[in-house]
Amino acid sequence: MKDTINQVISICLAFDDKYADPARVVITSILCNALDEDSFDFYILDAGISDVNKAKIEELKSIKDFSLNYYTIDQDDFNAYPVPTNTHFRKVNYYRLIIPSLFPNLDKAIYLDVDTIVKKSLRGLFNIDISNYFLAAAKSSNSEMNIKRMELPETASYFNSGVLLINCKKWRQQNIEQEFFKFIKNSPLEKLRNVDQDVINGVLYDSIYPLPQNWNVETRNDIMYPDYYKEFLEDPYINHYCSSDKPWNQNTKQDTSDYRHYLEIADNLQLTDNYDLSKVIQITTRRFDFDLITTPNYAWKYTDIVFEEMSALLIRQIAKGIETFVDIGAHYGFYSTLVGLANPDVDIYAFEPIPENYEILKKNLDLNGIKAKTIRKAISNTKEKRPFQVSVQSSQSGFIANPDEKVIKTIIVNTETLDEYLDRFSNKSVLIKMDTEGNEIHVLEGMENLLQQIPDIRLLIEFNPSCLIANGTDPQDLLDKILDLGFDIYVVCDMELQYRKFDRSQDWQSFMGERTYRNLFCVRNDRSLSVCFFSHSSGLAGSERSLLELTSELIVDYGALCTVVLPSEGPLVESLEKNGISTIQIPTRWWCADKNLEINESEINNLYLSSFSSLQNNLSLIEQINPDVIITNSLVIPWGALSAYLLKKPHLWNVTEFGEKDHNLKFFYPFPEVLDFIYDMSDRIVTNSLAIRKTLFGKYPSDKLDTIYRYIEIPEKIKNVENKEQIFQNPEAFHLIIYGSVVRSKGQEDAVRSITELIKNRHRNVELSIVGPGDSDFVNFLGSLISKNGLNDEIHMIPFTNDILFLVESADAVLVCSQMEGFGRVTLEGMLLEKPIVATNTGGTPELVKDGKTGLLYTPGNYNQLADQIEKLMDNPSLARKLAHNGYSFAKRNFTKQNFGGKYHRILKEMRDEGYRNKNSRSEFLSQLYHELLFHKENEFNTLNKQYDTLNKQYDTLNKQYDTLNKQYDTLNKQFFEEREKVKQLECQIIERNQYIHNLESEMDNLQIENVSYVLSTSWRITRPLRRLVNFFRRIQHVR
Repeated sequence: MKDTINQVISICLAFDDKYADPARVVITSILCNALDEDSFDFYILDAGISDVNKAKIEELKSIKDFSLNYYTIDQDDFNAYPVPTNTHFRKVNYYRLIIPSLFPNLDKAIYLDVDTIVKKSLRGLFNIDISNYFLAAAKSSNSEMNIKRMELPETASYFNSGVLLINCKKWRQQNIEQEFFKFIKNSPLEKLRNVDQDVINGVLYDSIYPLPQNWNVETRNDIMYPDYYKEFLEDPYINHYCSSDKPWNQNTKQDTSDYRHYLEIADNLQLTDNYDLSKVIQITTRRFDFDLITTPNYAWKYTDIVFEEMSALLIRQIAKGIETFVDIGAHYGFYSTLVGLANPDVDIYAFEPIPENYEILKKNLDLNGIKAKTIRKAISNTKEKRPFQVSVQSSQSGFIANPDEKVIKTIIVNTETLDEYLDRFSNKSVLIKMDTEGNEIHVLEGMENLLQQIPDIRLLIEFNPSCLIANGTDPQDLLDKILDLGFDIYVVCDMELQYRKFDRSQDWQSFMGERTYRNLFCVRNDRSLSVCFFSHSSGLAGSERSLLELTSELIVDYGALCTVVLPSEGPLVESLEKNGISTIQIPTRWWCADKNLEINESEINNLYLSSFSSLQNNLSLIEQINPDVIITNSLVIPWGALSAYLLKKPHLWNVTEFGEKDHNLKFFYPFPEVLDFIYDMSDRIVTNSLAIRKTLFGKYPSDKLDTIYRYIEIPEKIKNVENKEQIFQNPEAFHLIIYGSVVRSKGQEDAVRSITELIKNRHRNVELSIVGPGDSDFVNFLGSLISKNGLNDEIHMIPFTNDILFLVESADAVLVCSQMEGFGRVTLEGMLLEKPIVATNTGGTPELVKDGKTGLLYTPGNYNQLADQIEKLMDNPSLARKLAHNGYSFAKRNFTKQNFGGKYHRILKEMRDEGYRNKNSRSEFLSQLYHELLFHKENEFNTLNKQYDTLNKQYDTLNKQYDTLNKQYDTLNKQFFEEREKVKQLECQIIERNQYIHNLESEMDNLQIENVSYVLSTSWRITRPLRRLVNFFRRIQHVR
């Protein structure tokens, strides 16, 4: 391998976002201990690293410059790689095995685990010649044990893979990765206990250059170090925290001084970066999709998560109906930008005292074209100059900064009160966002005149208990202050996407949970309104779209808070949340079904029981919301009414369908009883047409009955030329559209047969598009009917689309062929798009379509009459234009926001003020439901009782076994102590014997010394002849 003395040092690391901080520490330690001539290329195997943490790593270049290369790993590629459970190992450990193929430009590279700290220049490691080896690594501290486990030769060593010097070129030439994969595939889990490390040793054990141990000193407290290892602990070049106990763990037993030292160096680089305007970056906010300029360290709050999601969704929606927005503690201007984009006509006042934040605030407003008045001041209860603490985190500064953040400097800022702006805000609706790190109560004190004189004022206040306490305010005092000022408080749960009403009986700890702060949405008592809707569906059909429009209007125009209970996931969830409406999912079923379905009594009872049990199990969620009114949005479900009954809340029932007549439904109770239940269990009933009101509730007293027509807002620019080509193929034809659910009751068969009549028998040039989701059997029936008549080129069936109004705009006329329509949303949409309408003369449709004036009518099922009405439009374009214009004028005049949301709001406020009224239903439904529930509970109790008896018997048996085992234990324990005493006695005897042997050995040593002395003495030499003579006579004696 060629000389590497002046080469760039290539270093590879593999980690995800969780280990980004340890990775920064490793890199920092490398850079801090580098020689002047060292230069580095870092290759990062990216297992999911956020842009924020990438930016933090980029900042380390201020220590010493380096190049940075990321390679995103597809973790699915490692699905076949086993990882032992209950260990600190992960798939990312295997990534080092593919470094040579990922980076073909590298001949040689250092790999480091992120639990290492480098304390010496890596030049010495990188320059080691390993041209004849696949890699270099240091011997593991428990090598011998692993050699046996891996069944390696006795002469082999087992190496640690946390620090590697890899001969990438040789790996590629010998296709080592393939050998690794074979080893993994063919090895038992016992030989993969240490994942990649076992693989490397199992394949390359005889081709690894042994590094001096200093290059990988295992710093751990879970083993006994071999004697040879201890010298390296005194002088490590690289510390490797390779046990599960890492120095960043909360309760680590490691010495963390080195780790904390390099982490502090890395973090201190950011102290100035949060206020360094030369390092700002531009990002796109998650979910809201507008651009913001921010410092790199703060970017993650807008990109990795949705910033204060529920608060932001609510404020964006409310902004559409206000005239003035005040942003106190504007920071970088997220909320000012959000509000300005939602309502370009709103007056925005943005206050931010920190100079650097203020400059970024102005840049963001300019970037998004927001006209706002920016003021570099702090808002409080006095007008003066005051010290202001600037913290590391630029959003956590204050007169006394967030106590959890480090203060880096104190500046002097100008303060003023909001009362000084009273003349600019008077006679306007005002929304104030307040984020002052614990100074909120003083801000409220400085706006008392404003609060007294402006009737429509709403507040979004950050509630941070630790900041309040640091500023000398009891958190409960702030809540009491807000309540005393005449506001209702709603706690915004950003993570849960919910609102929960607060009252004086609660304390602040009850709603904080584990959050460090919550936002409080505050509305004047007389304007406060919280409504909980129960929807029968999570789709986006007509009823659900009307619900979406009503809730949106209640928020925008009246500041109400809305929550919708849904039976499941579906497109309505996203649409509601987008409009600042909270959702809860409670699985429930209808109390009716299609007439063609056969459902037995047992199935019905189970349906009721499962739905009611689900409701009971989740009732606490609605109780936490504490709505003023509960609304059931369809007659096909009773669960809103039951929730209101159980929670003692006023209840309104929206009845928007005939039920049996228009949707071919069969109710599980006699329909008159269903209507009795609806009437008895409701404080108010709202129908969407006089036809429904008269047909269903004509016999009931009218004091609780109201009719409110729907309002639909059509976007100004709805035309879309491309969509014309998508649904109509013949530009010369007369284009008709019928849309909505494709079911028999919607009358699409009439439309198909009338088009067949027009084309086959009257030879007219017409084209029809049928748009919407539908019942598969009926859709197949229509398809067969179209094909049978050879009209596939003239009649098109198109699935449901969210862009339905673009399609309607491209038609010449709209057909509404429903056998019985409660109101006819499709009819109103067509009128507002100034399209001539041909509709049936049943249900609520004649209340919209006056035959010959605002449209044309026909009798359901009479497709020849429908064909006649279509021909009138084709033959008389001036009539078509007149009907379209009259229909548009009629719709704009009668179906207004004031007549829709305005009436609802008035009724809901009346219900809120009147409160709950006791209800007794004439229907058998409630009593039967409770009977079934009681019967079910009795069965449950009996079953549990039997289980208890069985378990009790098992307990008695186990107890006897325990007594027997306990006696055996006592016996064994006694024997154990007796044997232990014997052992102790033997040990004492052994000690005595050893001492006796030791004494004998000492005596023998002394005799030996004396003997040697005697042998060397003069007397020994003089007596030698005598000793020989004695020995001679002994031999003679022996012979005899």
